[in-house]
Amino acid sequence: MRHLIYSLGILLIVICSACNEDLRKSTGVKPGSFGVLNEVVAVADKEDWNTMIGDTFQYYFASAYPLMPSPEPFFDIRYFSKENLDAEPLRKQLRTYVVLCNLNDDDSAVTKMVKQDLGEDRFMKIRKTGELKTTLGKDKWARGQIVIYILGRNEDELAVNIRENFSAIAKRIHVHNEEQLHARVYANNVNLGLSERVKNNYNIEITIPSDYKQLPKIDDDFMWLRKDTKNAILNMAIKKMPYKNEEQLTKEYLKELTNQFGQNVDAEDINNTLVINDEDLPVFDYTREVNGQYVKEIRGIWEMTKSFDGGPFGSYMIHNKKAGEIVFITTFVYAPGKSKRDYMQELEYLVKSIKFEA
Repeated sequence: MRHLIYSLGILLIVICSACNEDLRKSTGVKPGSFGVLNEVVAVADKEDWNTMIGDTFQYYFASAYPLMPSPEPFFDIRYFSKENLDAEPLRKQLRTYVVLCNLNDDDSAVTKMVKQDLGEDRFMKIRKTGELKTTLGKDKWARGQIVIYILGRNEDELAVNIRENFSAIAKRIHVHNEEQLHARVYANNVNLGLSERVKNNYNIEITIPSDYKQLPKIDDDFMWLRKDTKNAILNMAIKKMPYKNEEQLTKEYLKELTNQFGQNVDAEDINNTLVINDEDLPVFDYTREVNGQYVKEIRGIWEMTKSFDGGPFGSYMIHNKKAGEIVFITTFVYAPGKSKRDYMQELEYLVKSIKFEA
């Protein structure tokens, strides 16, 4: 019976997909795109994907996300040839595509598609000069979709252009993902009361999702917020201090405050504390600007001193010049045996949405 129900379900999806495709063709209205966060679809000819072109793409786009206890990819990669896409219309409704095109391969199905997308005059100019390495298209097959073209006039040039443009392309994809990330973060609405409490205590504006709760105070300085899901526990702790000198905006001070908070994490055993593990993996530090404010950030791995738990963390120091204050925020994820990348991005999104009161 279960097998019969499953088969009927698949049949229904296929029928609905065909009906939607017929409706789209008759009305000219494109369907909405769909897909999971951080998924990238690579489109290339099989002959290219099985060479250094595919290897180079995967080396960069599936490279390790910074500082996870176990390796996790920067992006989740799916690969389709042009023939794969044409065989199943739903494959053209995903959110993010990167097309790898050898401009001089006139027999290539991908090259023919790119030539049509760019227009013959523009295509021939790019093939002649090689000046344009990448270009962006939107809503090619579905609404809310981006298609990034990486171009090269031969295998070597295409591989070089993948390598040299990865960083800029990754940033563009993350910008494209922000709307989807926002929907994920606030899927269950907003905790207005907790948002107001944070604002009153720390003079910062941050919209706290409704699935976060405030834990009992561990001391008079920190406010600890936590979200519990089936697979993970997401944590954010906030502390405010007067600004005294630039030493408060250093990597060393951020590490000190993170470990200070960690002394209170296990309420049942004061000897089981959360500490930064900077022996097995390094602690990276960054300097950023968020909504006009100077931010010092560190990322690394935390562990408990006795219970052998661990995971990724990110700590931030935000300088509120107008108020003469600094706000320290530490975030960490506990998700044993599960992917942690998307959870860390959720916490980062909350921190980087912070604004100080005008």
